[in-house]
Amino acid sequence: MTRFRLPAILAALLLVAACGLVRRGPPPPTGPLDVNTASLGSLEQLPGVTPSMAQRIYEGRPYGSLDELVERGLLSERELDRVRSKLRVGGPSKGHR
Repeated sequence: MTRFRLPAILAALLLVAACGLVRRGPPPPTGPLDVNTASLGSLEQLPGVTPSMAQRIYEGRPYGSLDELVERGLLSERELDRVRSKLRVGGPSKGHR
């Protein structure tokens, strides 16, 4: 019976070690993201931001204010209200492209 313990223990240790190597996605951002510098992936991770919203924000850079997202027709007022607290404007902001 003891000769079966060692392989079982080694298998269990190998399984635990392998679990640590499994890649999990990046953690969601914790604070407001800068719409001028955030990666597309970071924007997509924000709660309430759909992939299509993230794409529009990303492609419409740079911004001088969050209100430009609505002024330029990239987001609706309702969409902006839903995500405003998760976004900020910083980084390069030279107005419209």
